Amino acid sequence: MNKTIISFLVTGVILSNNVGAQCTPANAPNLVDGSLAPLEAIVANQQEVKTYMSEANLYLECLDTEEAMAVSTGAETEETKVVRDAFYNMTVDKMNMTAADFNQEIQKFKAQNLK
Repeated sequence: MNKTIISFLVTGVILSNNVGAQCTPANAPNLVDGSLAPLEAIVANQQEVKTYMSEANLYLECLDTEEAMAVSTGAETEETKVVRDAFYNMTVDKMNMTAADFNQEIQKFKAQNLK
């Protein structure tokens, strides 16, 4: 992410009056190396990815709820909307990247073990 975007987001967070403060972002799991991991590690990692996806979806739902409340109370500003949308979009991007990366590790595992 370039410095301008980071500065914009930091400024937005300061202006946003705690956007997302009631919502807990999910932490993506570390992925195993599919070319080295045994099946048990792949299966365990798959469960971690599923848990992450569920927790990330809960975070997105929380952001949606927070936005609805801010709009209904008149507390929503352009700045809070921009920051919340950035949090939302970064989470969706991270979810997509995690899924794609995990699928690559599955392909490595299959190439190594299903000859």
